[in-house]
Amino acid sequence: MVDLTTQQIVKKFSFDSQIRTAFIKGDEIYISTVLYKYQLYSLSDFSFKRELIMSERVDHLGFGLIHPNEYQNKIAAKVPMPQPSTLASLPAIIDSDNGNLLYRIDGADLFRLDSEIINEIRENLEFHSISSFDRFEIDLESETIVFAYSLSNTPE
Repeated sequence: MVDLTTQQIVKKFSFDSQIRTAFIKGDEIYISTVLYKYQLYSLSDFSFKRELIMSERVDHLGFGLIHPNEYQNKIAAKVPMPQPSTLASLPAIIDSDNGNLLYRIDGADLFRLDSEIINEIRENLEFHSISSFDRFEIDLESETIVFAYSLSNTPE
């Protein structure tokens, strides 16, 4: 950790294994060396505060130093789908205080919704080639999920 005012190193973290993910949330730094497990340190004195273990198999939030989508005690995440599947992951919201899932779309419900949206696009917008959503964003304040679809009006 570097103090930007003094440009001096104020803390060196050392672990037995490589840091996979790290991010700052509020007055804590979250550091992960193992998937689904974070060590939290105080930003004021760098003391160890607690450990956070995700209760479900949640895709880690990224590699390296990241800026997670977070609001209050919520962090947006992805839950991996069992493969083979047309979807790689499902949107989820995690409680950053205890690692529990606050919300996750059920896979069957999402497939049904995905099919309805694709049919609606084909019938009303005349796109011929539509793939299932390939990206999504979660707005944690409103708890709204936006899905992005790839469309083409070239006949199959």
